[in-house]
Formats: sequence, C-alpha cells, structure tokens
Amino acid sequence: MLSFSEVNSRNYTRGFNFIGAYLDRLILTFTPNKLIYIAVDGVAPAAKMIQQRTRRYRKAGELIAKKKIHNHINELLRSKDAREHKILDFIKANRQNKTFYNASHVLFSPDADLILLLLASHVKNILLVREAMSLNYFIIPLRA
Repeated sequence: MLSFSEVNSRNYTRGFNFIGAYLDRLILTFTPNKLIYIAVDGVAPAAKMIQQRTRRYRKAGELIAKKKIHNHINELLRSKDAREHKILDFIKANRQNKTFYNASHVLFSPDADLILLLLASHVKNILLVREAMSLNYFIIPLRA
C-alpha cells in the first residue's frame, strides 16, 4: 500500500488514489449501510504543527506533499471547526431521531479527545475505532 511519504508534491493523482484506496479499505472492513460521514481537520495551530513535524515527519518533501494534498481536500470540505466538533454537531443534530439514536455507529479516528466527547454525546451503540501503527485495528465500545 502507498504511504504519504511516497507521494511527491507534483503527483496529486497518487495522493488521491491513496486516500480513495484507504477509504475503500475502511468501508470494506466496517460495511456501513446507511451513512458515511467524513470530517477532516483544518490546519493545526503553529505550536502543534512544530511538535508534529519533529515527531512525525522525517523528510521535508513529505511535509510539503501532505500539505499540498491537504489543501486540495480542504477546499472541497471547507469548514472552520475541528473534525471532532463537526462529528459532534452532526450527532447533536440527529440525536432526537429515534432511528439514528438506536442505530449502531462506528467512528474511525486517531483522536483521543473523541473518546470523552462521544461519552458525553449520550448516544448508545457507538464504537470508536483507532488504527495502530501496524495497520491493525482495535475497537473501543462506548456506551451512554
């Protein structure tokens, strides 16, 4: 499988193909039957970007390629809110719907903040899926 480090800034097609293949793999793994809701974070604050750069990015070119691809995606999905707040806004807007409330929900996110936010959502049957670095999954069942 392609990784972001293999996508250079001049080859957006490979980057979008990588994202599409990754989404396909998630959909095949979790087989949603009603809705797929995709929320993307905006650009991180400067302090967080510096921390992430030193921790995650080994090559300067890798960061540039990711940022350019992210900017293209961001234009398509423009919103000022952080990913977890977009998800919570969606849950709050649909929580009164009995079908939504009683359905099972699977959220895929590496964000640990989402655990507490989902517990506070008071929606039952939520599974939070986080990806390990080895591309294996573990599921955290959250019950209201």
